[in-house]
Amino acid sequence: MNEQKKSAFLSNLVNETLEHGFFRLWIPFVFYSAKFRCTITMPVMFVHDKESVPGFKGTSERGGVIHDGACRKDFVEICVVWDEGATPVKFTKAQAADLYLEVMEVRDELMKKRELEKSEGIMATSWWYIGVLNRWWRRPLKYAAVRIAIGYYHKYTVMATYEEISA
Repeated sequence: MNEQKKSAFLSNLVNETLEHGFFRLWIPFVFYSAKFRCTITMPVMFVHDKESVPGFKGTSERGGVIHDGACRKDFVEICVVWDEGATPVKFTKAQAADLYLEVMEVRDELMKKRELEKSEGIMATSWWYIGVLNRWWRRPLKYAAVRIAIGYYHKYTVMATYEEISA
């Protein structure tokens, strides 16, 4: 039986804080993409800005890390392992945005599940509903922002240093 895998985080996001809003991974950060049928491993020492969508910075750090990686020149060669039978892609700017959206959806589902487990009574349920709406309207705006933004795609390599990126 060929069971369809679901998108999922396969590790935690553990960062070292650098200067000027940049971070460096301390352990590999791994995500499985059902949409692209691949496992993505962002390596130790990967320098990123978590999420830099203006007005929403830091609201989906895991999405930002994966998107930062997908926009690097050598992302596919260094970070991606394709499932058997998957059709490899080069991760165009549009596909990187699609991957970002997928990661945000998985993150939001995890948050929804945690909030429901914690909620008790009508008041907690109301706050849960507000949180879901808040995330629901942010996702399409952030997705659109990374689709149309210019100047960042394929600018650096996956293992670019803090000095290279912050210059």
